[in-house]
Amino acid sequence: MDLAGSQLRRGRSALPKEAPPTVALLFASYDLVGSTDFKAAHPNDWIATFTDYFDTLNGHLTHEGDEGSLQPCQPWKLLGDEILFFRPIAGIEELEKGVRAYYQALKRFDPGLPVKGCVWAAVIDNEINHRIPKRNYTPADDFLGATIDEGFRIAHALTRPGFLTVSFDVAHLLHRNRSAMRSNVYHVGYERLKGIWEQRHYPVFWYSENRDGDCGGLPYDAALKCDFVHRYYNEECRSIGETVLNIRDQIGHPHSQIIEALLESPKQ
Repeated sequence: MDLAGSQLRRGRSALPKEAPPTVALLFASYDLVGSTDFKAAHPNDWIATFTDYFDTLNGHLTHEGDEGSLQPCQPWKLLGDEILFFRPIAGIEELEKGVRAYYQALKRFDPGLPVKGCVWAAVIDNEINHRIPKRNYTPADDFLGATIDEGFRIAHALTRPGFLTVSFDVAHLLHRNRSAMRSNVYHVGYERLKGIWEQRHYPVFWYSENRDGDCGGLPYDAALKCDFVHRYYNEECRSIGETVLNIRDQIGHPHSQIIEALLESPKQ
């Protein structure tokens, strides 16, 4: 009996027969830093600290206390000490407001230990990226695909405590559309990411609306421990425009073009 083949056919039959419409989503990750040490130091109350933070963050983002014109944000899932969200974006203005809302949430709520954040955009088109309906082994719908993988790689490798990292797509869109927010995006370096861009160096972009405040709150030796922080602290960041245009011209990065066309297309 072909058990594997039978299971695969049953899995395929459970997928929707008609693909859902293509949408652009803006994802965010908030990851608690130093959680293992915090749990050891607070064995009786760490769980209350973590759940209070997640509840507060979720309540704020899903009710849009500061960006009421945005489409609703939804919680995606918990991964250990990391919580993820997503929201539909139907245009460049919603992208801008979404980035700002995610940033302000990172800065507004303090759980008592550092938090690092990441934002990335993805087109869910059932070609590059897929929305997988809830299965009997998952609590909710899930997302899989190349750009989803890219977002997780960025979130886990390029983020630092207190900072919001944004993906190349987000930085490119903010620059390409001459957003006033592009002056808040800082290019602080490059890093190779496993399985991303064929191991070519990926640009590291941080978003901040208060660089002086960020620098004033850093530990005295933070710039000695991390080259990204060193460049940010010492104002050695490269021009975002120079970076995104060079990359676009040299490697194309078709996903940026797809998401840009989708966000700029006339709404039905």
